[in-house]
Amino acid sequence: WESFLPSDYGDDDDDDDDFNITDIPDVAIDPETHLLTACNTSTTDIQVFYISVYNQTLTDAHGTILQSVDTTTTSSTEEKELVTRKCTTFIILCPPLTFAHLVQIQSREELCCWSEVDIESDVQPWSKHTQPDEEYTKQLLLFPLLTTTATSSATTYAAQPLEESTNNTFYPKNQINIQPSYYCTQGEYGQLTHFFKGNLHAIDF
Repeated sequence: WESFLPSDYGDDDDDDDDFNITDIPDVAIDPETHLLTACNTSTTDIQVFYISVYNQTLTDAHGTILQSVDTTTTSSTEEKELVTRKCTTFIILCPPLTFAHLVQIQSREELCCWSEVDIESDVQPWSKHTQPDEEYTKQLLLFPLLTTTATSSATTYAAQPLEESTNNTFYPKNQINIQPSYYCTQGEYGQLTHFFKGNLHAIDF
């Protein structure tokens, strides 16, 4: 993290300045060091950065290569072909007037322009929940997580404890072969995306 002052980059009202804070992009790449940086130039707002880098080898401050996964999307061409790319995504909660230096792009040649790096980003102000410890105790939502319906009748076995099958999928106890349970990908306060006021207490399946 690197904090800075607006005065470090000139006065916005001074037309004689060659460069000022409004010229700083949300996401920057140093053409020589290949350092990828998230730039929050707001003087008041904490901002959330979603940055995805495709088909690049990325290393952290210790030179360790970061993990990437294959992601498949539909191309923007008329043919709408499926395109698979190697992807690494960063989610950053960045304070005001701060540079977040993320990773180094391991390119053998100097990067001259953005078009040489396949990258996507989304930046938005963080809307903090005013009551993060709020609990919903007056209602019970019966989602079919611990239930299973027998195929031979309409009998429903509700709220049974779970046990793990041989393929790491959880099923209601003693009902291994009837119906699989749902998989929870993110719970309350999930650090992947559940830090906004609209989804802080959400649970994803």
